[in-house]
Amino acid sequence: MWKELRHQPVSASDCAAVAELTMRRVARNVDVVVDRLRAAGWLWAYPEMARQAPTNADLQAITAVEERLGPLPLALRACLMYVGEVWLCGTLPGWEPPWFAFGDLDAYPVMGDPLVLPPAAWLAEDLAERDRDDWVEPERPYRFGFAPDALHKAGISGRTHDMVLPAGTADPPLLGVEYREGVTLVEYLRASLAHGGFAGAEFMTTPPPLLADISAELVPF
Repeated sequence: MWKELRHQPVSASDCAAVAELTMRRVARNVDVVVDRLRAAGWLWAYPEMARQAPTNADLQAITAVEERLGPLPLALRACLMYVGEVWLCGTLPGWEPPWFAFGDLDAYPVMGDPLVLPPAAWLAEDLAERDRDDWVEPERPYRFGFAPDALHKAGISGRTHDMVLPAGTADPPLLGVEYREGVTLVEYLRASLAHGGFAGAEFMTTPPPLLADISAELVPF
């Protein structure tokens, strides 16, 4: 759907409708992934946060952020409105090493990069903290720490996947995603869910067979 929008004139309402449909499908797919991981015996790092649907507080947070920054990119706004918080970090009993760090390379393991998505309240709090920081230059673009990077998700000191806001595109790029320079939010979500919620599996020599079962017959978006 997003590819079509790039090659033909469309209205703002059309773009918003595509963003909503896309993220409703993402939410549906994440719920399927969570259920399948749970059935497989997945040990969640944060069980209560596997997926938390957006709350009224999150919707209010979107309004507050847009009053401060202007309109959010449509894909991000729809993700915050319809998907909510996702945290797939965890492991299976018997997996070694745990936390989805796989030793495909001698010097540097390939990380599974389990899907983590922020709630809107997270964005509002991050922006408020920036506004309180006397060291931040007001004219500098706001760089939102969208999610921990693959290292952090694997229990190793790392950085974050970032998004510069405001952004002049409906589908904003995610910065700091290993092996995926220039990847956009929707592209990253596609890569993640195509591999059972673990985008890093695309770069593994032998991904765990479980991931093919987890990602089977998800709804395209």
